[in-house]
Amino acid sequence: ASIFPMQENHEGNIQKGWMIELKDQTSEQVKIRQGLFQNEILEGILNSQAHFVIRTDLQGYVQFANQSFQEKYAFMGPTIGETSMKLILKEDHPLVLHTMEKCMANPGTIFGIEIRKPYQGDDYFYTNYWEFVALSDEENRPTGILGIGHDITHLKGVELALKRSENFLKKALDIGKIGAWDWN
Repeated sequence: ASIFPMQENHEGNIQKGWMIELKDQTSEQVKIRQGLFQNEILEGILNSQAHFVIRTDLQGYVQFANQSFQEKYAFMGPTIGETSMKLILKEDHPLVLHTMEKCMANPGTIFGIEIRKPYQGDDYFYTNYWEFVALSDEENRPTGILGIGHDITHLKGVELALKRSENFLKKALDIGKIGAWDWN
């Protein structure tokens, strides 16, 4: 509640007395707490060792990359100010461009994709799952792209090993049928 003296009315006449203004501060306090909680979540993601955070401008040049991203891909050279496409296998460029177009056409909508990134050797690559969203101004015009991703290389490796085992087992069963003998 706020208490202050009344000075004048709508006609400009000075009034005597006090005005008491009651505000619902609980909703304001809830908003403040929610804002602090959201800031804690964002800070946690930015400082996460498990998640990558990257922001690009509308042309795809990196404006921000969190420490986890920069450490993982340091072997590729600096990232800030560089095109994000240099960090992605060429075969995945069309998928990334299509996803960025969808983001810009639908600001605020999240689009998820898997992206492969070069490894230090030629025959291997990292696989990351990314969720991208277009950031926008007050008039809902896109101003950049925010991406949050994590490394799924190990999961893709396990998936590949499982497929290879399934194929090996299928071939073994097929060979077993060909060479099966009935002794009775």
